[in-house]
Amino acid sequence: RPDAPEDGDELAARVPDPDSPERTLSDFEQRRRLQLALEELPDDQREVVLLRLERELSLEEIGEITGVGRETVKSRLRYAMDKLRARLRP
Repeated sequence: RPDAPEDGDELAARVPDPDSPERTLSDFEQRRRLQLALEELPDDQREVVLLRLERELSLEEIGEITGVGRETVKSRLRYAMDKLRARLRP
């Protein structure tokens, strides 16, 4: 096994701590931003996004639940994702 590099301690100190308070707060803030962005979506778009992302349903299954066709589900999902991307862009 090779020797550790001379600057190994310095390199290790630069690795972010995944459990740091700053990291935890950042993760919380990101989840909160997503939740707020989801709440801003029209009801029909929010419904298909949640069914797709949380329950991992197919477009056909979402169509059966919502009572609309596959293409309508696909369209709602596309518009919703576009809005979420725009809202969550840094």
